[in-house]
Amino acid sequence: MKILAIFTCFNRRDLTERSMQTLAKNEQVQFDYMVVDDNSTDGTREMLQNSPYEVDLVVGDGNLFWNGGMHKAIEYVKEHHPDYEYYMLMNDDTKFVEGIFDEMLPELKKDTVMVGAICNEEGNLSYGGIKYIKG
Repeated sequence: MKILAIFTCFNRRDLTERSMQTLAKNEQVQFDYMVVDDNSTDGTREMLQNSPYEVDLVVGDGNLFWNGGMHKAIEYVKEHHPDYEYYMLMNDDTKFVEGIFDEMLPELKKDTVMVGAICNEEGNLSYGGIKYIKG
């Protein structure tokens, strides 16, 4: 199964590369990428162009920021990549648990939205999976 991972990035080459490498550590699920690079100057664009993964790259003008970049990416995907069974919106600095999508595969269903909880490097939930109570 292939999933199109969609994200925007700006000057976070190492984090972006790490994120893509952790997604590659799934055996049954493969990822292609649609990326908006918002005119990075740290080698991010070159890393994406020379990536061993399938990357469709759009370059911004440096003024898109995350919201504008994601909007541009989604509009591009609707026109150029309408044929994927699944799409994933992500941040470029996400470090995925190895094999997590292989584990999630039985839960993937057509026309469903799945949201993952976020944890820090120690494994503690940070947001998206925890309820905070004030006071």
